[in-house]
Amino acid sequence: MKLLRYPLVNGVFVSLFTAFYALILIFTSNHLEFQRILYYTKAKAANLSNLSSWGEFLYNGHQKYIGMAMIALTILIVVLLILRKKTYDEYHVQILSKCFLIAGFITICLVALFFFMVLSEPVAIVEKFTLFVILHWMSILVADLIFIISCRTN
Repeated sequence: MKLLRYPLVNGVFVSLFTAFYALILIFTSNHLEFQRILYYTKAKAANLSNLSSWGEFLYNGHQKYIGMAMIALTILIVVLLILRKKTYDEYHVQILSKCFLIAGFITICLVALFFFMVLSEPVAIVEKFTLFVILHWMSILVADLIFIISCRTN
C-alpha cells in the first residue's frame, strides 16, 4: 500500500501495460497472420452475430484505433499525475484501492462472460480474447482516470 502513495508508480504501471496492449493492437492491425487466425472473416461468417461484426472489425484492422484511444487515455492520466506533484495521503490511497477493486470486479465479471462465451460457442477464441483484453484494460484506465479526477477535486 505504501507504493500507491506515489503518483509516479501509478503512471509507470499504467504506461507500461498500455504500451504493451497498444503495441499489440496496433501491430496486429491489418497483419496477415492475425487476419488468418480470425474465425469470423468475410469468407467464414455464416451467421450475423455480434461476434461476427467484431471479427469483421478486427479483420479490417480497426483495433489500431482502440490502441490509439488507450494511448490517449494514458497520456491524459500521466499528464494529470505530473500536474499533481505531491504524494497521496491515506484518504486518496483508499480511493485508489476502491477504484482498483471496482476494476477487479469488472474483470471478474468479464472472465465469467468470456468463459460463458467460449462454452456456448467454442470457436472464435482470438476474437473473444481480444474483446476481453480490451474491455479489461479500458476498465482499468477509466477507473484510474476517475480516481485521478476525484483526487483533484478533493
